[in-house]
Amino acid sequence: MTDSTLGRTVAERLRHARMIALGDRKAPLCITPALIGTRNDESQLSISTNLMPFVVDYDSSSLPATMTITGRGAMAMPFDNDSPQWVCQMNHVLPPSLEDSDTGVRGRSNGGLISVSWQTLRHDSELMDLPEQPEIIALVDALQLANHPGKLVSALAVLRTHFPSSLLWCPGLGGPDNLALLTWFGVDLHDFTRSRQAESLGFLLTSDGARRPAEEYDEDSDIGAQYNEWKREISAVKSALKNGSLRQLVEKRSLNSPKLVEHLRYHDRLMREQLSDKGEISINGVPLRRFVKW
Repeated sequence: MTDSTLGRTVAERLRHARMIALGDRKAPLCITPALIGTRNDESQLSISTNLMPFVVDYDSSSLPATMTITGRGAMAMPFDNDSPQWVCQMNHVLPPSLEDSDTGVRGRSNGGLISVSWQTLRHDSELMDLPEQPEIIALVDALQLANHPGKLVSALAVLRTHFPSSLLWCPGLGGPDNLALLTWFGVDLHDFTRSRQAESLGFLLTSDGARRPAEEYDEDSDIGAQYNEWKREISAVKSALKNGSLRQLVEKRSLNSPKLVEHLRYHDRLMREQLSDKGEISINGVPLRRFVKW
């Protein structure tokens, strides 16, 4: 198995948020934001490729474990393989509080798929000098970083800036309640982990957060109902991105949780710093702020 070059075309863009058409630009199979499912998701739910273009498998029979992402259609050039695969070695993930520790394990292969963590970003000196842009980047400790103020948005900003053409995935973090916010941060792919957890506890994970199903209206918390919430929110995010109102949707959704408001404020502050005289982004040595009308 070798890494394949994923066909990607920018369909819409608003700051770090974007919609990427996957596959042949003449007939794309999917437009992000989209889902990565497991084999169980694929067999249990009738999900079309335009919503779930990838399936992930993990192999822990040897250490370090490996992760394989398989495309559900001919989306890798030259578009003659209906099941392209990308494989990488997984990181040994340490808590973000141990950021000064280096495991020495690098979660990357020959360029197609890489798994990164907070420790990788701090200690892997070769990460920012890769010869080719990865097709997919998995921030494997995103769920832990979300509990440390400022670290999640910092990691995503670094990855989005240095790997602008790569698809970003935060395993276990996304849900209908924070999809708009993560899209604003530049995350392209999401999974059913939190929806599965909500199902096991008898909750329905919606765009307004988790709640008990309304039995009087025949609502349920099974995975089919969870999937319908994903469909509705993905449609809403894509529509907002197309008409330029994604920021308004992000602010509305962030009211679901004080933690989401915190992430948004940290991200806003980071973006302002990048556009200041002290920021690294410049045009011919002149800070980009000089060219921005506030």
